[in-house]
Amino acid sequence: MASSFRFFSLPWELRDMVYEHYFAVAGGYVCDSQSFLRGKLRGSGVFSRRIDLDLIFTCRQVAAETKGLPFRANTITFKTVTSQDLGVLAVDFDFVVHYLEKEQDSLFLCGGHYVTSEAHVELKRRYPQFAPLLDRLRADRGYFGFSLAIHHWVIPSQDDMDRLLSNLHETSKLTTERRLILDGIQRFSAVAVAIHFMGSLPAASRMQLRDVVLDEDHEAVALPECHGRGLIPFCQENPQLRIQRRLKLWQNFFPAEKTVQSPKMFMSRMTERVSRWMVEARALPSGGMPAASFSLLLDGSGPVSQHFSHVFQSTVQRHAAWQLAWTASQERRDHLVLSWFDRRGREGFSMRGYYGYFYEDFPAAMRDLVKDDPRSIVRCNFDVGKPWDIGNSIPDHQTWSLSKWNAEWYRQDSQWWDVVSSFCTY
Repeated sequence: MASSFRFFSLPWELRDMVYEHYFAVAGGYVCDSQSFLRGKLRGSGVFSRRIDLDLIFTCRQVAAETKGLPFRANTITFKTVTSQDLGVLAVDFDFVVHYLEKEQDSLFLCGGHYVTSEAHVELKRRYPQFAPLLDRLRADRGYFGFSLAIHHWVIPSQDDMDRLLSNLHETSKLTTERRLILDGIQRFSAVAVAIHFMGSLPAASRMQLRDVVLDEDHEAVALPECHGRGLIPFCQENPQLRIQRRLKLWQNFFPAEKTVQSPKMFMSRMTERVSRWMVEARALPSGGMPAASFSLLLDGSGPVSQHFSHVFQSTVQRHAAWQLAWTASQERRDHLVLSWFDRRGREGFSMRGYYGYFYEDFPAAMRDLVKDDPRSIVRCNFDVGKPWDIGNSIPDHQTWSLSKWNAEWYRQDSQWWDVVSSFCTY
C-alpha cells in the first residue's frame, strides 16, 4: 500500500526547523572578488558553490513561509574586491577622492570669511567645540576653489568615473601615468562592496539581513577608515542588522610590497593609522549609527600576530600617554579651557604644532580598548597592555616648550625602535 508524506501537516515550528536546516550554510555567504564580478553571493569554504534556493520555488506556501529566511539564517561576509578593470577604476577613484579632499580642505581653511553672520552664529551654537576654528576662518581671507561632493564609499561605474575625471579636467595621459606608478593592484573596501550590495536590494529584502561581517583583508582606496558612515542609513532602516568590521592590521598597515623607510616613520605611522580607524568608528554614533548596530575589530592575526601586543604596549600606548601629558601640561600652564589651536600647539592653520598630537579622541579610545568592554564600538583580539603612567614615563615635562616637546617626542621614538625592530623584518 503506497504511503504519502504530507509536509504541510507538520506543525509550523517543525517546518521552520526544516527550512532553516535547508538554507543555513556553514560559514554563511561570501562576497569576494570572484562573486562580486559574477553578481552573486557564494557559500563559504567547502560550500563555495551555487547557493541552493530551489525549495522556495516549489509552491506558493513554501515561498511565503521562507520569505527572507536565507538572509536571516546566514551571516554574509564581504571582502575587499579587485580585478584588472576594478583595479584601474579604484586608482582613478582614489585620485579623485584625495584631490577633492585637498580642495575641500582649502575651501574650509580659506572660505570661512564668506560665511554670513547668521550662519556663523548658528554653526557656533550647534558645534561649540569648533568655535575657535570658526572665528579664525571668518577672520581670514583666501581664494575660492573647486568643490564636488562624492561619497568615499561608493563603487563608481566607468561612466561615473569618466564624469568625475572630466569635472576635474583630467586627461587620459595623466590617468595613464598614474596607472604606471601603481604599488600593486588596488582594491575597493569591504564596506564599499557591502553598501553596493545592500543598495541593490529591494527594501523588503534588506530588512531580512541580520549578521554582516566586513573583512578588510587588504588595503583599500578612498580613505577606507571613514567608509563606515555609509552604513548608517542601512542600520537605521533595519534595527536588527548587526555589522562587524574586521580590520586586518598586518595586511592593511604592512603589506608585503612596502618597506619601512625609517624607525620614526614606522612608529608614528603605526599610531597615526590605527588611531584614525578608531576615532572614525567612535564618531559613528554621533552621525546617527544606532547603538549595538556596528563594531570595529582590530584583528592582529597574521605572520607576526604574537608581536602586535608588544607593539601596541610599547608604541601606541606610549603615544597616547604623550598626547595626554602634552594636553595636561598646557592646561596647567594657562589655567584655561584650551582652544582647538592650543591643544595642538598651533598658532595658525599653516603651523604643524605638536607632532605627538594625533586625534582628540585617541587617548579615550585607547582607554576603552584596555577595558575590553563588549559594548564598546572598537575591540581587538589581542592584549593591548595597560595605559602608561604619565608622570613616570615623561618626567619633568611640565615646563617644556613646544620645540622641546617635539624634540623629545622624536627622541623617545628612536629609543624605542630597537624594541619593535624585529616586527618589521619581513
